[in-house]
Amino acid sequence: MRRLCGFSGVKRSVLIIAAVMVGSLAGCGDNTAAKDKKPREDEAAEMVWRGIYNMATEIPSIIWIEGAALNCADGHGFQTELGCRGGLSWPNNNIVELAWFEGLALHDTDLAHEFCHRRSMVLIGDGDGDHVGPCWREPGDDVSQPYSDRRGMVGHANAVLDSADM
Repeated sequence: MRRLCGFSGVKRSVLIIAAVMVGSLAGCGDNTAAKDKKPREDEAAEMVWRGIYNMATEIPSIIWIEGAALNCADGHGFQTELGCRGGLSWPNNNIVELAWFEGLALHDTDLAHEFCHRRSMVLIGDGDGDHVGPCWREPGDDVSQPYSDRRGMVGHANAVLDSADM
């Protein structure tokens, strides 16, 4: 839910509906969302969702955004109505969208980050769009400071993926 950070309640619902409508229309042109799996994607998803996040529910589906759809951040992100993103998750379904470009490793993507938004949504009904929970923080961290994907559960997950050459 990164792209929905700072929005709540009705505003978030309206944004989601608008984003789904825009996304549906955007998909009519070039192939912006890849359905092909990336090398070791299933293994990485299983490792993060079940092994690290200890989730028994269905593993989130991944939609890879690549090619011409990577239209911001020097070809490393995709533009949304709320800005340029490398990943996003949706509060009401089990799908994450992730940027993919040549030379990227799974631990460099937002896979662990977006999966942790899904984890928070499943466990507490809130995707933690403000990044103040254990996904991005260590006990005692000052939540008024910027979050980091190198800390908390996301940092651990990315380190495990990296050590497994994923």
